[in-house]
Amino acid sequence: MTKREAILEAAIREFAENSYDAASINRIIKMSDTSKGTLYHYFADKMALYMAIVDDLVQIKKTYFAQMQKLLDAGETNIFALLKEQARAGTRFMHDNPELYRFGLRFARETGPVKEMFAERFLPDLQSAFQQIIATGIANLNLADRYSPSFVVRLIGFTMMHYDEILIGREEDPTPEQIEERLDMLFDFLQRGLGAGGT
Repeated sequence: MTKREAILEAAIREFAENSYDAASINRIIKMSDTSKGTLYHYFADKMALYMAIVDDLVQIKKTYFAQMQKLLDAGETNIFALLKEQARAGTRFMHDNPELYRFGLRFARETGPVKEMFAERFLPDLQSAFQQIIATGIANLNLADRYSPSFVVRLIGFTMMHYDEILIGREEDPTPEQIEERLDMLFDFLQRGLGAGGT
C-alpha cells in the first residue's frame, strides 16, 4: 500500500466516524503512520483530502450509470428495472466497501462547505448523466403520459440523488439489506405513481 493509499484509508475511517468539522487530521496521520508533511504532499488541505474520497464515490456512481446505459443499449427499456439495477449495484458496493459505505452515510448528513463543494464540483455531471437515462425511459413510454416529461425527470432525478435523505434517518446506520428493502419500496411507490399502468 502506498503512503497516499494509507492516508486515504485512514481518512475514510476518520470521516466515517466523525463529521467533517470534528474529524482530526492528527488522528488520520497517526492511523496512517505518516507525517503531516507527507499528508500535505498529497493533499493541499483537509477539504482536498475529503473531496478525494468523495471523488472515489462519484466515480463508482458513474459506473452504476454506465451499467444502466449498457442495459438500455441491450434493449431494456423499463426505467424502474434500470433503477433497481442501480440499487442492486449499490448494495453490492456496500458489501464490498463497508468503510466507504459508512463514509457515504456520514457524508449524506453533512451540511455547509462540504455539500457546497460537492454541489459545485460533482452534482451537475451526475445529474446530467442520470437525467439522460430517465429521459430515455420516458421516451420509451414506460411512464404515464399524464405528467410532463420535464416534471418526471426532475422528480425521479431528485429522488434518486437524495434517496438517502428519504430512506435513512439522521442517526440510523442501516445494513445494505435494509437499504435495498427500502429502495424496493421506493421504486414500487414511483412505479405505481408514475408508471403507465400505475394505480
